[in-house]
Amino acid sequence: MRTLVKTLTTWIFAGMALLVGVACGDDPEPAPTPEPQIIEVPSDPGSLVVYSGRSESLVGPIIEQFREATG
Repeated sequence: MRTLVKTLTTWIFAGMALLVGVACGDDPEPAPTPEPQIIEVPSDPGSLVVYSGRSESLVGPIIEQFREATG
């Protein structure tokens, strides 16, 4: 019985070592880098709705800066 336990333990650890070795191996080929996509945006994309948990006096200046920067 003791020999059986040792044998099973050895096989379990060997299997775990094999799985770790396979999981940590290098990929044979790196994944291709996707081409950047160009998206046409209309000149007037519409309106932007901002939901904030802060009061308007705190968020207002940030929104105004955004409006000036983006038109």
